[in-house]
Amino acid sequence: MGKGTKPGKVAISASLAAELQSHCYRLKIVEKDRIFPISRSQCFRIVCDAFDHAGVRRPTRAVDRVGAVHILRHSGAIERLRQTGNPKALQDQLRHKSAQMTLRYLKTISADESLKIQQSVELW
Repeated sequence: MGKGTKPGKVAISASLAAELQSHCYRLKIVEKDRIFPISRSQCFRIVCDAFDHAGVRRPTRAVDRVGAVHILRHSGAIERLRQTGNPKALQDQLRHKSAQMTLRYLKTISADESLKIQQSVELW
C-alpha cells in the first residue's frame, strides 16, 4: 500500500523477485497477504533507525518540507528519472494524476539531464 492507501507497483530486479517468491513460499504467504506485515509506525521506526545507524541527519518537515520516510519516495523517483529518462513510467509508479506533478522532478536533476529528457518526451 502506498500514499493515500492506494495499492502501488514498483519495478524490481528478477533476482529480487525470485528472493521474494522464495520467501513467500517458505512462509506460506498467499497473494492477498502482505509480504512484510508492518504498520506505518513500524516503518517509520525502521527508517529512522537506518538514518541514525548510517549517521545521516533525518529529514524533517520543518527544515526539508518532507519527512524521513517520504524522502525515500522522492529520492527513488529522482534516481528512476535519472536512470530511465521516462517521466511517464515515473508518473505511473508514483500514481500522480497529472504529468505536471511528475515533471517537477526535472528541477532536481542536472540541467543537461533535464533537457535531454524534455527533448525526448511528448507531453501526455
